Amino acid sequence: MKRLSLVLFCVVGLLCLIPSMLVAQGSQPAHPLVKPQVLVAPEQTSHGKLDALLVKASAPGATQADVENAVEGIFAISGFDPEIASMFSLKTRIVAAELAYHNQNHSAVPEANIVGALNGIANQLNLPDYAHTSNSEVRKLHVALIPFFPKFLMRDLAGRGITGAAARASGAPPIVQTQMSPLETALLFTVLIHQKLTWSEYQMTPAEYAAINAARHSGKPQPLLHDRGVELNGKIMQAANGGALPNLVTQVFASMNILGLSGGVQ
Repeated sequence: MKRLSLVLFCVVGLLCLIPSMLVAQGSQPAHPLVKPQVLVAPEQTSHGKLDALLVKASAPGATQADVENAVEGIFAISGFDPEIASMFSLKTRIVAAELAYHNQNHSAVPEANIVGALNGIANQLNLPDYAHTSNSEVRKLHVALIPFFPKFLMRDLAGRGITGAAARASGAPPIVQTQMSPLETALLFTVLIHQKLTWSEYQMTPAEYAAINAARHSGKPQPLLHDRGVELNGKIMQAANGGALPNLVTQVFASMNILGLSGGVQ
């Protein structure tokens, strides 16, 4: 069983972004990435440090080393095992895609592609509705990440002529682009999977989302949310035992392509 678990998590390296034992034990990080918290000195926090790395890696003239450092920061904050990433050449894929994007040889990635990439894997594993995502959930998370990575996500907004600083000064609600660089795509995708595996706020069915939103708008008590991390891990293992691995390999690479992470790596 332990060997099977290792194989599964190697195959779905894009999906399982925290160590398998953490999920199996039902543990949750003390501060999920988008739960409200006060960042007194963000530059001294892991989020603040990664924000600076991401800004440097996305700036004109960024080097390969700059992008590699940012990718490693994304993996670290998501709890991604570097050995698993290496098995899929995932860092190489992200770095190659980002550098190509800098040279205008790679298209921007829409938020909808994150939906397709995740749901393709969830469908292949026959996971329940709450393991899937939607355009609205991805947008919700993207905006919720602004306080954690403000300099990166609120950098100059292409096509709008608005800088992040100007948007904040205006008092207008901060809005991040729906078209993303490969680096921003990697950040949003890894954090989304982290949330799916660790926080009930991102483990709801469409009907549960509707009930929560209705309660929020009406002022009525909101339905209780249930942590489904352990259950989700069990569903993944059940799919592996059921012979889903061969087709899953194909789907994982298809999902990487949807995310624009082919990177010329075969």
